[in-house]
Formats: sequence, C-alpha cells, structure tokens
Amino acid sequence: MQFGTSPNDAGFRLRGVGTAGGFSSASEQNVGTVVDNVVIPFGNPVSSLGDLERVEVLKGPQGTQFGKNAEAIAHLEAGLKDSPGKQQLLFQLGSVYIAQSDFKKALVPLELAFTEEPNYDLARTLYAAGLYYDGQTAKADQLLTEKFGSPNVDSQPVIQALYTTKKFDRLAKIYQTRLDQNPNDVQSIVGHAILNYFATGDGCRGSRAPKSDHPRRFSRSPDTDIHYANKQRHPQAVAL
Repeated sequence: MQFGTSPNDAGFRLRGVGTAGGFSSASEQNVGTVVDNVVIPFGNPVSSLGDLERVEVLKGPQGTQFGKNAEAIAHLEAGLKDSPGKQQLLFQLGSVYIAQSDFKKALVPLELAFTEEPNYDLARTLYAAGLYYDGQTAKADQLLTEKFGSPNVDSQPVIQALYTTKKFDRLAKIYQTRLDQNPNDVQSIVGHAILNYFATGDGCRGSRAPKSDHPRRFSRSPDTDIHYANKQRHPQAVAL
C-alpha cells in the first residue's frame, strides 16, 4: 500500500491501483476510503484527521454487491452484538444508513440511542434529523420543541437534514437567530441571504451588510461590482 502526499498525488494505491495524479479531488477514488464507517467518495481527508486509532485494509471490491457501506454496517452490527445499546455505535450505524439514503433503517438505531438516554442532546438531534430525512416532520418538530422550546435548533445534524430536505425557510430562521446574537457576523449574513433567496426568492429581505470603510463600493450595482472584481483578477477574461 502506498499513499501520496503531494497536491497532485494525494490518495491511496494498493498493488499499483489508484487514481491518476491531479484528479484525486475531482473524481471518485479507485481505492475507497472509509472514515469512522462513512465512505469518503471525493478527495482524501487523511492529512486532516490527526491521531489515528487504527487503519484497516478491506479485501475485495468497494462493496459492489451490497453497496459501499456494507463492510461498515457489518462491523457496526457485530460491535452492537458485543455491546448492545452502546450509543456511539448506534449513532454511527444510523449515520451510515443516512449516508446511503436508507432512512427507514437509519431510524432504528437512532431511535434506540435516543430511548437509551433521552436527556442527551446529541441523541435527540440525531434522531430528529433521521425523522426529517424520512419525511416525519411533525414528529421531529415535536421532539425538538419538547427539549429546546422550538424546532429551529442550531445543531449540525438538524441543519444538514433541513438543507438536504430543502426546508430553507426553517434554516433561514436558524440563521436569523445567529444574526440576532451577532449582527456583524458576515458568514451568518451571507447564509441568511442565500437561504432567504432559496425560500422566498428574495435574498435581501432581513439581511443587512455590515458598514464598510468604502461606501462607494457598496453603492455600485451588483453587475458593476462583479465586473470590477473580475477586472482586477482576470483582465484578459473581461476583455474577451
């Protein structure tokens, strides 16, 4: 096994099989990578993982017959037989099923993890996320409101589920809460505007840009700003 570390050759090769240099971040790898039981189809995250507990090389094709996550599911289910009800394994198994869009199966371990410890916020938000993926919006809303007082919870599993299921109006409310707490946070301003656009077609409503030291720049039309920026960086492209 070999692993390239240069930008044009980052990825694993097994017995000479790998992805050609320069394409590792833009194409799916010939040698699949699984991190914490979830398939990483593009790029390679190894350099950003820090300390590794172990590295395993799995035999055979990338789960051709049963799907790419078949090996991960088998390992997790075997682990649950040894440690029934272990939350971390249940979280991971649910996440793997979600990664392959098998939401009905994902709900089984996520609900069990929540039942084991309903006061654990992560267990609640992961179960709610699974319900959103499965289209059980009312039940997910009730689950979150019982604990947090609102279904619009600023939690990564919930945000990812809302985005995937295109509930942009709900996401806009979460970003509005962020803006209320920090009105000058540029990331929240941009995110709120984009989500408002997806939800209503009006990306400017309710979002204000922070004050600038260069007011003339903000007074220009959007088209002028775009051409100005392009002219600075790519004068030949603008000339064409």
